[in-house]
Amino acid sequence: MNIQFDEMTTVEKKPEAVVLSRQELLELTRQLDHMGKRFERFMSMQLQQLEIAIDDFDREREAWRRYCDRAEKKTEDRSQIAANLTLDPYLERPDVSSRQKKQSYVPSNDATAPLRMLIHPGKATAMQIGLLLFEISKFNRELKGGGVRFDVSGARIPRKKLKSKNANNGSILSFEAFSYVPLLAYDGTPTQQLQSWDQFKSEILLSSLTDQKLQKEFKKSIDAKRDHESRELAFEATRRAENAISKCDITQERSTSGFFSSKKTKFPASQQLQRVEDVARYLKKECALRIHLALVW
Repeated sequence: MNIQFDEMTTVEKKPEAVVLSRQELLELTRQLDHMGKRFERFMSMQLQQLEIAIDDFDREREAWRRYCDRAEKKTEDRSQIAANLTLDPYLERPDVSSRQKKQSYVPSNDATAPLRMLIHPGKATAMQIGLLLFEISKFNRELKGGGVRFDVSGARIPRKKLKSKNANNGSILSFEAFSYVPLLAYDGTPTQQLQSWDQFKSEILLSSLTDQKLQKEFKKSIDAKRDHESRELAFEATRRAENAISKCDITQERSTSGFFSSKKTKFPASQQLQRVEDVARYLKKECALRIHLALVW
């Protein structure tokens, strides 16, 4: 029985097909590398937001501990006064007029509300926007506040694409500014920082940092996607502002503990507000940056 096998044929690829397949692999590699870089930036921003949230939680926890200590001390004082009155009913009661004077400040309905900031970056970088945010936080400190924490609430872009190579052209960044320290105690009574926060908002809203046209443009625009360059710019600006604020805190702690000279000239709040306006005016002239401050609506 004779079995015949077919001859094995080998198919040779043409050089053009090999070059084409290599180009496809290179293009796929570039796309994967681009996606990897975007994912890395996204994860870094998420980790930064997580660090900020952890810091806020630690501050709230410390504020809660201080509140518990004060409440425990008040309870001990009241129990001691009650025991003394029981032993001697003719004992003079403590004067509470000084405590009432401290709580005489009656806040308005929007006193605890955060401050909203709309920024059209123009050609400004994240470092320049972060500098402006830092100067605003420093102005709050000059009013005996605890500083300002900035959160990115969104970013919007025009409905029609603008003919420009700048990705941030026409985009408007939205921030919300909160006080670093609690403004109300856990029983709802206003703290000393509330009056400073209310004064901070009232003075900065009466400054030249208002642009009603920018607010109208923000309402007419549409929300940007999560991976849009404007959102990355906003998160990077808040990160730089946070770093500058933390470095300022470390410098103040060292100066009070004796590492540096405690003789430091402090500018009045009016001069710091003027500095904020000068920085905004400079960025408007050099980078076409626009800013609008308002209460959260």
